[in-house]
Amino acid sequence: IDSDGLDTTPIDANVENIDAGDVVSFAVVVENVGSSPNGAFDVTISDTIPDGFSIPGGGLNFNVTDGTGGAISFSGTAADFFTPAGITLDDGATGALDVYNGTSGTNLVVITYDLVADNDVTSGDTIVNTSTVSNYAAVEGGIDRTPTDLTDDASATVSDVEITKTLQSREFGSGEAADEVLVGEEFTFRVRIDI
Repeated sequence: IDSDGLDTTPIDANVENIDAGDVVSFAVVVENVGSSPNGAFDVTISDTIPDGFSIPGGGLNFNVTDGTGGAISFSGTAADFFTPAGITLDDGATGALDVYNGTSGTNLVVITYDLVADNDVTSGDTIVNTSTVSNYAAVEGGIDRTPTDLTDDASATVSDVEITKTLQSREFGSGEAADEVLVGEEFTFRVRIDI
């Protein structure tokens, strides 16, 4: 993933037609579009586990990489990512996120993890997930450039149940008008429920 790719094909983080028990993979992408010569330092990112989702039995499958797929080390734990403290990307001589470059992918962080839809999610519900960048600076230990935290939402919509009822046959049938019913007449209907 690189910045030029994000410009031409933005990531749509919304998902539809999930069901109870589905494992949903989430991706949080943060892009440094700044021009500080040494990149972005002290980048702190957090997320939430929204009501309606839980950590799967097999774990989060939590990964933090740059746009090229190279691992980015961080302070904190996967569990910390889901608290207001979040995780902070580890800086070296330069910031964890390189200066903006449209094609390198090293000015991006991609955080992926899995959650499972709870068994009690309700048909048609839209579950909103919010990610937050609460800090970044132009130099190590520098001024926080997020006086107001940067947030972005993604949603997961639970499948709707569709019910259709169709008249299959009627006892005295075809000679009667479709909107007339005879006393004692029996009807056969087909009820279809799509989940």
